[in-house]
Amino acid sequence: MIVNGTPGFFPLSKIRSHLKDYYMTANGDIYSTRQQATPRKMTGTPAARNGRTYTFSTATGLPATLRGDDLFAEAKRHADWTKETAKTTETKTVSMPAFGTKTVAAKKKSMAKSEESEDRDHAASTAAGIAAKGYLIGKVEGEAIVFGSKPVIHTSLTSVKNEVARLAKRSPGTQIIYVKIEGSAIANDIAWA
Repeated sequence: MIVNGTPGFFPLSKIRSHLKDYYMTANGDIYSTRQQATPRKMTGTPAARNGRTYTFSTATGLPATLRGDDLFAEAKRHADWTKETAKTTETKTVSMPAFGTKTVAAKKKSMAKSEESEDRDHAASTAAGIAAKGYLIGKVEGEAIVFGSKPVIHTSLTSVKNEVARLAKRSPGTQIIYVKIEGSAIANDIAWA
């Protein structure tokens, strides 16, 4: 599975449904996207038998403490393990923010060092992006500004500037813009956020 542009993540929800937003890599490292879109490696705590235990926040709100080596063994037995943890992916169609659908070839190895260092802070959901007063990217077409149908909401200025620069280099002559979400209103009872 590709998580935030990086291939090789096995969703732990495939073996334990309550472990949504937790992933494991081929070497048994556990990552979380519960607090941000970029996967963050969990450290766990030392346990008996040279293993580590990890505390997960579950959908029910109750924490679950599980052994990493037990999850690793269980995940490796899953039919999708090899496919999900592979570092190579096939060519597929993806939605590019503000540019419609394009076919791109996924990388055969982990991302290059320059791309790894890029700041790519994305909101986990549209509601989270609005609440964070994030940034949207669009392109100018005549007198119109066009946004994608499901645009990514960037949560940092560095992230949105890096993406605007990348998109501008890929589309010479096209004006790429970014806008900051300053607020929102919900019809019926106007409630400014």
